Amino acid sequence: MSYWDGQEWIIALNSREPEARQRFTLLHEYKHIVDHGRTDRLYTGTQKTSADKQAEQAADYFAGCVLMPRVLVKRAWVSGKQTPESLADIFEVSPRAAEVRVAQLGLTDPAPRCQPAPSRTWGRGTPRRYFRTASVPRPEWSAT
Repeated sequence: MSYWDGQEWIIALNSREPEARQRFTLLHEYKHIVDHGRTDRLYTGTQKTSADKQAEQAADYFAGCVLMPRVLVKRAWVSGKQTPESLADIFEVSPRAAEVRVAQLGLTDPAPRCQPAPSRTWGRGTPRRYFRTASVPRPEWSAT
């Protein structure tokens, strides 16, 4: 938890939690401090998600981005580190945090890379069987 004691911000961590969890919590709470006084403008809520839940999601996302930077996660991923446990070891986070981060980066997206092509011929009457789908930028990629 984090709170203002009248002179400074205090972030209290549970010493019984694993160190990886404490690191994540520290950054999560830091994000709440950064947002303090502006949360009503930053998080307005939607029909599906309350403003409080948006603030919590943003704090989790911030912690994940700091602890597992996009470029480093992708570098580890292409080098073969593709399990939550292996990534957790590299970035000193929980396997769950690693799992969430790779999903945010689109690395575990189950969508196929190829789709059947429209039924028509290309060139000399040779049917084109597959085409590569165009990459679509994901909103969460531009934030990190």
